[in-house]
Amino acid sequence: MASPYFIDTTLRDGEQAPGVVFSLEEKIRIAALLDGVGVPELEVGTPAMGDTEVRDIRTICNMGFGFKTLAWCRAAKKDLIMASRAGTSGVHLSFPVSDILLKAMGKEKSWVMAQLRELVEQASSMFQYVTVGAQDASRADPAFLIEFVCAASCFGASRVRLADTVGILNPTSTSRLIASVRRSE
Repeated sequence: MASPYFIDTTLRDGEQAPGVVFSLEEKIRIAALLDGVGVPELEVGTPAMGDTEVRDIRTICNMGFGFKTLAWCRAAKKDLIMASRAGTSGVHLSFPVSDILLKAMGKEKSWVMAQLRELVEQASSMFQYVTVGAQDASRADPAFLIEFVCAASCFGASRVRLADTVGILNPTSTSRLIASVRRSE
């Protein structure tokens, strides 16, 4: 069995809570604390938030910390371009995979698969590593989720994140979901 590999998302996900906004100094302090305890990888922000976020991410990337850095992006070329300006080692591309989320975003499964191929290939030429997220995986059609994960791997993604976007999984259902995806590999 593989040993655990920790990826911290505080600098990106932490600011999604209402009223939480980190100053650059706070971001640096958080990064230093995480580096101090040996976290090997940080998702340091969302470059599409704008120029200030890009500058903050670049500052953290240039500080010489020991962790790998990752920028979070939606499944959009413009997000990927913003991320390339931020100076991270890698990029995480998030794709909607549940029928509910696809409908809400006005997208189809065929769009997801076409964008997955195009964006992973483009990102692979721009970053040291590319990871992919299955947004709302806990409510996705199992056959489509398996197709998505297999395609992401074939297209060159180094990791796929199965996101429980609405918080419906528990330890048992999480184990079943992961086992079903792993059986398809």
